Amino acid sequence: MASAVGLSVSVGIGIAVAAVVLLVIIAVVLSVVLMKRKSKKKKKVKFSEPDFKATVFGNWSTQVYDAKSSKDLEPILLEENKALVQSICNTLVVTEKENIARGFVYFFAAKSSSIALMKFFISQEIDICDADNSLFRSNSLSMAMFQVFAKLFGTRYLWNTLSIFLLELNVLTEEASEIESGSKDNASSLMTDTLELEIDPHKMEEAAESSFAVNKYKLLLTSQKLFQLILDTKHQMPVQLRAVLAHASSLLEKKFPAARYKALSGFLFLRFLVPAITAPHMYGVYKLPASSAVQRKLVLLSKVLQNLANEVPFGNKEPHMANLNDFIIENKATLRSYFDFIAKPLDETEIEDVPIPDVVVKNSVGFLHSYINSNKSKIFDDLATNNHTDTVNKMQQIVTRESLAM
Repeated sequence: MASAVGLSVSVGIGIAVAAVVLLVIIAVVLSVVLMKRKSKKKKKVKFSEPDFKATVFGNWSTQVYDAKSSKDLEPILLEENKALVQSICNTLVVTEKENIARGFVYFFAAKSSSIALMKFFISQEIDICDADNSLFRSNSLSMAMFQVFAKLFGTRYLWNTLSIFLLELNVLTEEASEIESGSKDNASSLMTDTLELEIDPHKMEEAAESSFAVNKYKLLLTSQKLFQLILDTKHQMPVQLRAVLAHASSLLEKKFPAARYKALSGFLFLRFLVPAITAPHMYGVYKLPASSAVQRKLVLLSKVLQNLANEVPFGNKEPHMANLNDFIIENKATLRSYFDFIAKPLDETEIEDVPIPDVVVKNSVGFLHSYINSNKSKIFDDLATNNHTDTVNKMQQIVTRESLAM
């Protein structure tokens, strides 16, 4: 009996000792992991503002086009009836749409008239629209101009709002790639959050399918964080963009009141915010285009935000994305409240255009002059058809003077 008790005590002591040893081993392993993590130099992320001039104006920040006859052409472009501007749009050569948009926006901004220009074209866009579901959805010159306009006034806002978030996303994705390639030890990888957002079963590896629920919640949380950044910076939204949105909102209230929020959301997100998220290198946030792994995350986040802006839940086309429909439903009212603020009427008397470098103005007028000269027959015919004979005469005088000067 005594020997049995002694054996039992010995076994108990042995188990206790084994447990203590195991705990010591775990503590040692964790200590080694933590020491390794501390001893490793943290990856330094360069965080410096981009060259906003180069980001906004691109190659037009250096001399590209000859600005001859600019002094003669400028007052005609600035005529209140915008006859020449309208005829250029009516006879648009589609392959030159982007350059025409740039030329108009930069030139009118230099003359402190870019907001008036955008209001003119947005009024037309709404006026000719017959169905509210197509509002601001076409690839028209008006929408191309708004994208140039938004980039001109909004690039610094995008940097201030999105840069830290997008750079963090890039760094976390790079770290995940290092883990997968084996460049980090396995123990360290256990302590690392790889921020995997993929929820498409066709794009997930078989071993990762069990992570679907985790990835879904990560995508939800990351989308919410991104959306919250936009909400929190509503007071920093450039007043020039707000003035244009307020103008659009007032017109939509009269013609398509039921679609006002959806149209405004599609307008701002589709033409400004979402492009900056899907192509951050075009807005100076990334130095180079995103890697394929980062780009996939940017696309997923953009899809979620764009569907929220459209007020459309995900459907059968992408059934896996339907897991994000709660995000859309729950944030719909918040987004509408956001637009109530940024699209409310402003006192525009003190709103100014940004300074446009002289070389950019010269390129703008130079391109428009070259374009008009190459397409003068169509443009002059359109002016005549719309009874703008005075503008035709002025343009013909410019052509005659240039011919004599050659």
